[in-house]
Amino acid sequence: MRCKFLILTVLILPIILSCTAFKPKIAKVETVLDNTSGAMPADFIDNETLWWNIFDSPEISVFMDKAFGNNFDIKAAYYRIKQAQASYRKSYSNYYPSADLTMERSYNEQKKENFNVVTTDTWSLGLNVSYEADIWGQTRAEAESAALQIEINRYNLTGSALILSTDIAKTWIDIIANKIKLNTLTEQLRLNRDIYSILEERYYNSMAALIDLYQQESVIANIQSQIDDTISEIKQLKQSLNVLTGTHPGAKISIDTKKLPVIRPIPEDGLPVSMLRNRPDLKASWLNVQSAAWNVSSAKADRLPSLKLTGSYNYSDERLSNIFDNWALNLAGSLIAPIIDGGFRKAEVERTKAVLQEAVMTYKQDALNAVKEAETALLNENKYVKRIKNTEERLTIAKKSLIEAERRYYSGISDYTTVLNERLNIIELKSSLTEFRSARIKSRIDLYKAAGGKIPELNEILKEAENGRTAKK
Repeated sequence: MRCKFLILTVLILPIILSCTAFKPKIAKVETVLDNTSGAMPADFIDNETLWWNIFDSPEISVFMDKAFGNNFDIKAAYYRIKQAQASYRKSYSNYYPSADLTMERSYNEQKKENFNVVTTDTWSLGLNVSYEADIWGQTRAEAESAALQIEINRYNLTGSALILSTDIAKTWIDIIANKIKLNTLTEQLRLNRDIYSILEERYYNSMAALIDLYQQESVIANIQSQIDDTISEIKQLKQSLNVLTGTHPGAKISIDTKKLPVIRPIPEDGLPVSMLRNRPDLKASWLNVQSAAWNVSSAKADRLPSLKLTGSYNYSDERLSNIFDNWALNLAGSLIAPIIDGGFRKAEVERTKAVLQEAVMTYKQDALNAVKEAETALLNENKYVKRIKNTEERLTIAKKSLIEAERRYYSGISDYTTVLNERLNIIELKSSLTEFRSARIKSRIDLYKAAGGKIPELNEILKEAENGRTAKK
């Protein structure tokens, strides 16, 4: 038996040594990132500190910490990593032999011609071992592809955390802006009621028409409707913020920040490409290209002969106590070569090549979208910066007009309605200013998302997702 095994080894070993494993050859993929440049200072987007530190607000930091520990999308992404890790272990297990232990008992009764019954009770114990040599690198290719899937899911988790953080920041900004808007509308309502009182007095003195009262009542009703809508909007935004932080929508939530945060101006020279390369979705997209390349190698290796070594130890006896006394040993080796499969394996190679090209095209498109998102965020912020400047200039003029209206009123040249109208104009301009400032801040948030802004380290997010608690930053 040993001689046969030695001969088999001598025959097969040269085949193994002469084989060359398939490895993917990935050429550099040119994208729009290689042809885009910008001169924005590298320290404009600080990749050393959490991106929302630009707001200098402990309040939003609390919401972020709570979200990373409780948000269910983050937890789902965490378990996708666990799935990928298990899949990798399954693929890597093919490097090792497999062994199966079997134990059987057979009971047989047979009647003879003399009506005697012969009973046979047999025990059998066996150990089967098999191992398939990875002569073409198929096992390695599958394991490498599975390992890359782990990293892809890690970057997907990082991307999910980044998107979550920007959604929280935008919601927080919207709540603050709507609270400011509510205060503005309340002041508008008070002033319009004052105007109504003046018009009412003038009507009774036959100095104003009844239609003036009706028009003013319509204005008051419209403002009251806006107040009701704004209160409802704040409640909905708070519900959204609760959901983002993994809390019941109806839970009580407090937003104590009264003013919109001040952010520094953006440089005029654009965003450097190096910032965009930090995006987790781009890193995941590139790893997906590499994973697809390894799958091509696996499909190619599957078309070639495979070497499988098997060994078995078996023994049968009528007495269980004798089962371990003697064993029968069998060793074998087989070289299996696909001959006819209807073109299945060839088609699989072509399919994996097409999947690889799809991954390359997707990566290029992702890079293109990244540049577009960054450029759109920059354009939007510049647009709102101009609107803010224009509104501030109009507000300055409106304040001067109010001073002149008050001077004319105290001089007896005009009535108080003119003064109230100027105050209403100022309030409306302030409301527009709040709207443009919040829109500018949200454009900056989009810019940080487009540039892959800094979020907590992945191990901290994983720890929070696993334990369902808030980790200290």
